[in-house]
Amino acid sequence: MNEKAVKMPIIYRRSEDYRILPANGFLISGGTVTSGMVVINVHADNPSIPAKSELTIHADGTGSEAFPDTPPALVREVLVGLQMRPDTMLALGKLLTDNGKLLLDQIQQAQIKPETAPE
Repeated sequence: MNEKAVKMPIIYRRSEDYRILPANGFLISGGTVTSGMVVINVHADNPSIPAKSELTIHADGTGSEAFPDTPPALVREVLVGLQMRPDTMLALGKLLTDNGKLLLDQIQQAQIKPETAPE
């Protein structure tokens, strides 16, 4: 048999809707949907911001601000949901694990602390 390999170029383009999301967690909610696909929600945790504040202007012209009825809370904002097959989920997990180990090794070799590593 005289078969030739065919090379197919792949062109990558970013969608107009492309953006980088500062995610710091994942939530697999509800397990699989009726089609057998898994839904993974990507979220970011942030401290809550007050719904309102109260500004007091004193007689001497100085001001003070108070935040009544604002208990501290953590806001978990769900940024995007990913829907995939379980085998794709496993492949993504392996990809993230393998690349995470590689990047951690590179950071350690360069003696860079992860929180100060360049983006």
